[in-house]
Amino acid sequence: MNFDLSEEQTLLQASIQRFVRDKYELEQRFEYLRQEAGFSADNYSALAELGLLLLPFSEDKGGLGADPVDIMVACDAIGPGLIAEPFFASSIFTGALFNRLPVDETLVDSVGIGETRFAIAFAERKARYTLDFIETKARPKDGVFHLDGTKTLVLNGDASADLLVLARTSADTMDQAGLSLFHVKASAAGIDRQMYRTTDGNMAAEITFRDTPGTVLGREGEAFEVFEEAVADATFALCAEAVGILQAMFDKTLDYVKERKQFGVPIGSFQVIQHRMSDCYMAVESCRSMVLKAALADRSDRDAWLKTIAGVKAFVSEKSLHVGHECIQFHGGMGVTNELIISHYHKRLMTISTLFGDARTHLERYEMAA
Repeated sequence: MNFDLSEEQTLLQASIQRFVRDKYELEQRFEYLRQEAGFSADNYSALAELGLLLLPFSEDKGGLGADPVDIMVACDAIGPGLIAEPFFASSIFTGALFNRLPVDETLVDSVGIGETRFAIAFAERKARYTLDFIETKARPKDGVFHLDGTKTLVLNGDASADLLVLARTSADTMDQAGLSLFHVKASAAGIDRQMYRTTDGNMAAEITFRDTPGTVLGREGEAFEVFEEAVADATFALCAEAVGILQAMFDKTLDYVKERKQFGVPIGSFQVIQHRMSDCYMAVESCRSMVLKAALADRSDRDAWLKTIAGVKAFVSEKSLHVGHECIQFHGGMGVTNELIISHYHKRLMTISTLFGDARTHLERYEMAA
């Protein structure tokens, strides 16, 4: 089988790598994170100009119709930049949802030019990683649904972002039936947002809705399967991003052990270091193979596809933490300081390893699907 990238994918990869190289030196990243929104508006516009914001949206929605391999290439290339801009929340995750919903093409166009940004509000404090544990209610009032409840860990959920909210219109708290998706405008009444930083330095929000109006997207009460599939797509993209970070982290650590000397020789000449670096190399390549497996998985068998994604997330989460710990240890005390990008890579990997479920959660899902 030929695993070479197509000409278009090679150009996509090169354009993203150039963006990361030009815009994301570590000090530049610190400056972006210090801005009020937690990212650079200029960089977000640059992503729009490159066409990246439309990448995940299907062609019938007005997007570029990227396939899973395209998404893998893009996220792998973005990973080493640790970009602060809401590419994942407003493009990858939103695109995965919109592709499965009857959404107006003008709204997709607005996302593509960077005019409208979305954040996905689904997680709740008591739910842990259970997607159907939803206490937020949506009740009809004067012909419009009004939402009441609190969502946590809303990535890039700042005051200028529109919201896609998973809320319950009927049934019990942990029932997959009765869940609906709502578009809530950033300017809607009754929204209280408490912003905070996640482990990787990016912004997230705790958002409370009090009698907040929202518009139903898709069929009322039938959103669970749509949302579950969108989460699987988003999880796959995160795993691809993790591979890009792992490769960058390994490469920088390899350069370091070749240069750092003890007893007059590079520490990379010590057999124990060579063995451990070899283990890290195998872990990175194994993760790459697993992500490629997910990219090529047959989606016509929904259960088998979801099982594959669960297995890949479990594997990548576990290996990411292992390689991160090893690379930090090779760097010694400097490995955990802000001055070295190694520590920031590790923080992002820790965040990715828990988003949508940690290794244990996904392993359990994989085993239950067997």
